Amino acid sequence: MKTIHRKNKFHSKFGFGLLILIGLLASCSNDFLDTKYPTDYVAGDSIFVMSDVQSFEQEINMRNTEAASWKLFQFPRWLEVSPKEGTVNPGSGVNFQFSVNKNEMYFDLGIFALPLVFEVEDVGLVQHTIVVWNVGEPDISNTPPVIEVDYTFQGMYQINNSGYGILLWEVVNKPDWLTLETTEGMLNAHEYGIWQYTIDSEDLEPGEYSGKVEIRHNAASSSYFIEFKFTIEESAYYGNYLSGEFIDARYIKNMNQVVVLTKNPNNLLFFSADSQDADTLNLDRIPQCFDISEDESTFAVGFSNAEISTYSANSGALLQTYPAGNIPANIAFASENRLFFLENSEFGYYLTGLDLESGNRNKAKNYTGGISILKKVPGKNLLLASRPGWSPDGLFVFDISHELVPDSLNEYWMSLNGFWLAEDGERIFAGTRRIYQIPEYVPGQLWSMETPPVLGEFDFSSDLTIYSMAHQNSPGKIFIACDVPWNRSTSYIKIIDHNTLVEQKTLELSPNPPFGYPPGNTWWSETVKIFPSVSGSEIWVIQEQPPADHNDPNMWSIQRLPL
Repeated sequence: MKTIHRKNKFHSKFGFGLLILIGLLASCSNDFLDTKYPTDYVAGDSIFVMSDVQSFEQEINMRNTEAASWKLFQFPRWLEVSPKEGTVNPGSGVNFQFSVNKNEMYFDLGIFALPLVFEVEDVGLVQHTIVVWNVGEPDISNTPPVIEVDYTFQGMYQINNSGYGILLWEVVNKPDWLTLETTEGMLNAHEYGIWQYTIDSEDLEPGEYSGKVEIRHNAASSSYFIEFKFTIEESAYYGNYLSGEFIDARYIKNMNQVVVLTKNPNNLLFFSADSQDADTLNLDRIPQCFDISEDESTFAVGFSNAEISTYSANSGALLQTYPAGNIPANIAFASENRLFFLENSEFGYYLTGLDLESGNRNKAKNYTGGISILKKVPGKNLLLASRPGWSPDGLFVFDISHELVPDSLNEYWMSLNGFWLAEDGERIFAGTRRIYQIPEYVPGQLWSMETPPVLGEFDFSSDLTIYSMAHQNSPGKIFIACDVPWNRSTSYIKIIDHNTLVEQKTLELSPNPPFGYPPGNTWWSETVKIFPSVSGSEIWVIQEQPPADHNDPNMWSIQRLPL
């Protein structure tokens, strides 16, 4: 017969596994004991006990067939046995009270088999086996004690054993909306475990939620609790990590809608504030770039087969397809009927104009090596460009006021590290933190060592790298997405007054890896696009994250955050 004594009861599946493990170890030889035992003994029962059990009762059979006297012959020094002698009738056992003195356990953590021997009249030595699992003094905690769940509704939970002992734990209660990767386990001394959790938010109404996970364990008699807290924003998040390689995105102000261009699959995805699901416009070719006209009526998409197609922004209907003469690398609308694109030739990029009414193309005579950023200045007949990766990356100003041929340009020999334009077309916000006045085109000026007039500079840590900006002329705010290059798991969005340049608020975003993400992979998150809503009450945020397989394109996500 086998009897197990432990302080807390654990799940039957875990207990069964524990019983098998103990049974195997208990069958080990007792040769390590110094004492020489007589060979003429009768085998008795096996009694299993956890070292954290202070006392227990057990009835023991003395294997006698007649009334007999007995006395305790041998026992472990850490086990107090009472009574130590007496008489017993045949067919009945003796009830014993056992007390465990942990201070007398001079062996290490683990499972040990020790003899408990009685001398019984007319029977001889009856040896029972005490199998003890010395679990020491475990201690349970988790990091952090309260888990603030982010918008991905998934993350990691950690259980620590900071004591010198073996921690056995099991989840006995949790909220229905919470799924835990592991609900029971064992941790050795000074060991911790990290597992994945996910929250099913599909059927939850908008609001604040919290729930506790109850864990039964052997470190104390009371349960341990981990609290989870999260918020469901109304239509604020659009799935977890979305499919397709992110190319670019635009914001339609009059509809509070974000349009995302992806390839593999080749789609235009329309995300609206009043719907949890994106509307999809399937594209029949591989897209490279796109833009939306200033009046928000038309999309233009450049494809890898050297074509440009226009679409209605309202219906998604294909309007017309134009031969581009080469693969377009970037597109910028000049007006509703005219656009410019960077033609990706073998030797560099050529700025090319396309008349959407006649289909005529006009290509610049000179190539502009390295240019890959092209932006139309709001309300002005100017295109601005730069060449990332060059030193300096420079500012190129193209005059598009008179003719389609885009050969009238000024070049400013300056460093920008990326640039974004003010909504009113008056200022350039540079990745170097400098703010410049947008220059007018100067006829006859080829290039200049002088920068445009400096209007200010953002005052925040130089450790932060800027990835995206947006400006709202009303209510007068600048939004800056940035992070620390050596700790890219957290992104920041700074909200700054556009007149005083005083920082008003900072949002933090720290999305967790998706379930099953390889633990050895480096995790980061980069904010690639931000679009504040016209009302100023929220901001759309698009982020890219590394894929589980390095051969795949980056993952991406989109959400709306309240301001």
